[in-house]
Amino acid sequence: MRHRLRPIRKRDHSGFALFDIKQGSRGASLRQPDGSVISAGPYAVTPVDTTGAGDCFNAGIIYGYLLGRRGEELLRFANVCGALSTFGIGGTGSLPTVEAVLRLQAGQAR
Repeated sequence: MRHRLRPIRKRDHSGFALFDIKQGSRGASLRQPDGSVISAGPYAVTPVDTTGAGDCFNAGIIYGYLLGRRGEELLRFANVCGALSTFGIGGTGSLPTVEAVLRLQAGQAR
């Protein structure tokens, strides 16, 4: 995965200090403000419908950041948000809550 991020790091002139790359069933990566990249695997779930999983992941990145999570903790928080959204039908069939995120994380420590 690191080799795929190299061109992005070279081209990034956006001014953003942090951005993520979703990889679906392979988890996600996060480029941090210092330019380093961390990756986190997915949470093992049996999806009903993956519609909206990326949107919930994005919401998890934003909300987790606002809660003060950073680095790997932030990435794992967002991964769980995306995973939880796959339990229902459609983009709003299973929206994650902080409580549900913490329960899934506790049940599948990585």
